[in-house]
Amino acid sequence: LHRGWNLLSYCEPYDISTSEIQWDYENRVLPNMIFKFDPATMGYDIADSVFAGDVFWAFSLDDGYYIMRRKFLEEMDISILPGWNFLGVPADVPVPYFSPFDEIISPFYYWSADSQRWAEEDSLLVPLRGYVVACSDTLLLHFSSDTIIAAEDSI
Repeated sequence: LHRGWNLLSYCEPYDISTSEIQWDYENRVLPNMIFKFDPATMGYDIADSVFAGDVFWAFSLDDGYYIMRRKFLEEMDISILPGWNFLGVPADVPVPYFSPFDEIISPFYYWSADSQRWAEEDSLLVPLRGYVVACSDTLLLHFSSDTIIAAEDSI
């Protein structure tokens, strides 16, 4: 977690209020400084809660840590739609696992709070970090702690 904007993912099996998210320092990230993308309005809204698999922006007042005190998800399904998508993973997922999916048409990007720009991730997607990726068609991915498989080609 760095001072400024951070793109994070929530990977616990429990839905929680944003005021319950654990940071290493109380009030490091204020609840009204957490935003999620709303595809219906194509805009960002202040997030009152986060759900398993959510990706969100959080503004940190200083460098610090995003703490997970509960158990990570052991598996999760994520729908990827045509266009740009936010993506979080429940476990370490090597980027080459995505190579069989022709629907994924861009590299994975994450927001580098250090440089304040998008950076390409070409080796390993990790829990807690949020990513963006472009897709040409709908794809439902099934993530587990040690594998990733396509559950369906469409939803």
